Amino acid sequence: MKPFLLLSIRADDDAADEEYAAFVRFAGLAPDEVERVRLDRTALGPVDPGAYAGIILGGGPYNASDPVS
Repeated sequence: MKPFLLLSIRADDDAADEEYAAFVRFAGLAPDEVERVRLDRTALGPVDPGAYAGIILGGGPYNASDPVS
């Protein structure tokens, strides 16, 4: 089975780790079936969508209702 790719934008380590664990647990996947990229720490670089079963964008501290500053 191809892994899922989780794009994480949470800068807080605890929140990022808990989000990853929640995706693994609630999707019924093993940890090696979810590859995580922490975009707060590293650039994404090229991605081959065909290499993944799906791509998930995790949550973050911002949302569409935040005022533009």
